[in-house]
Amino acid sequence: MTSPALVQMPSHVAALGWLPTPGRNAQAQLALPTDLFMVTVHRGDDPSALELSVTLLRTRPERFCSSVPGELAFALLTPAGLLALLRAPLEGAADRRLPLAQFCSRDEMRALRDALASEADPDLRMRCFGAWIEARLVQRQQRHAFGAPRQRVAEAAALIQHHPGPLPLTRLRRVLHVSQRQLERDFRFWLG
Repeated sequence: MTSPALVQMPSHVAALGWLPTPGRNAQAQLALPTDLFMVTVHRGDDPSALELSVTLLRTRPERFCSSVPGELAFALLTPAGLLALLRAPLEGAADRRLPLAQFCSRDEMRALRDALASEADPDLRMRCFGAWIEARLVQRQQRHAFGAPRQRVAEAAALIQHHPGPLPLTRLRRVLHVSQRQLERDFRFWLG
């Protein structure tokens, strides 16, 4: 299998890329646990039949194989990026793939499908996908401010990701001015 193509994106999107998917008879790929969340678009033979989904926090390795050959565009989001994009609590959703339609209106989904179906080149589709995510992030940030608990989770996740090595919980609590129990509740509710 070829290596995925990657493009650097703004702070809410850690990476954007695409890779070919060989289909059901191919060797299964291994998805490792990660603290990044992924929004994916799979395109098979029928360009109008796109599979759009969100893969949430993985706590264990998982093998996967696409059902049909095609291409997979993916955006790896930071926790803050996912919270800004979806605007919904994700309690109990770890280790699951959810349809993106649960978080987007029909018009938003139709606009993304039409834009992706109109691009023949994989690089252009990938950039189109990235532009859709960026536009959605900007639009949602203008319409809705993060509430205190969601902002706290986003800040905590960013501190953890950018700290070299493990970040002591006592230090994280002190920086955020919050109890350990409240931080646990916030993480469970907002990030699953």
